[in-house]
Amino acid sequence: AEGTFDLPEGQLRAPCDVPVEIASGGLTVLGRRFDLPIKGPGLVRVRYHDDDLRVFESPNTSPGKWEESGLIVVQVRESALVS
Repeated sequence: AEGTFDLPEGQLRAPCDVPVEIASGGLTVLGRRFDLPIKGPGLVRVRYHDDDLRVFESPNTSPGKWEESGLIVVQVRESALVS
């Protein structure tokens, strides 16, 4: 997803909730991008983060219901997977 977010004051410690504003979304598979019809305000819960891995949870169902409460997303830095 692409958009903006507001980090809480001070050091980021998981878990913490971060307000987000999604401008657009998409999925890239084998170099091909597929746009997804997602946008608007939301909240993401940061469950874990380090230099190579981030784990997020959606604490609420999004407006338009494109994302359900409880969804877990894991992001891994590409360099951690490919040498």
